[in-house]
Amino acid sequence: MNSSEEIKKWAKSIVTLWRSQDIKIEKGASMQLLSKAEAYLEISFPEPFKTLYMEANGFKDMDWNEHMFSFWSVERIIEEYDYKRHPNFVGFCDFLINSHWIGFVKNESGIYKRYDFEGPERIADNFEDAVDLINTSADVIY
Repeated sequence: MNSSEEIKKWAKSIVTLWRSQDIKIEKGASMQLLSKAEAYLEISFPEPFKTLYMEANGFKDMDWNEHMFSFWSVERIIEEYDYKRHPNFVGFCDFLINSHWIGFVKNESGIYKRYDFEGPERIADNFEDAVDLINTSADVIY
């Protein structure tokens, strides 16, 4: 995915999929909120992340998809980070009420899964691929 238009189309298709699965979705985040989160977390989110989060700011009320993954709101991303469990890990999704997390590792490319007592394991080259893995319940995310 290269162009902003392709990324917008992708983000809209993800939100459409989630709605078709009756997932409760938060109203999109503002660019101002995303910028504040980046500054606070000391991370630069990739464009596809920001575009998707402007369409849907995660799942509402900790709802989850049929595979038991929940995408967090920007506010929850900050809240979870504030627990300081792993200062270089910025999660955006969890499995089975925090069994493990999916997210970014600061100053590293790709997307990682992380268990509480194990280092992060790379699962995808980029955010879009990680979202697709989560939505299709690929083995690598468990």
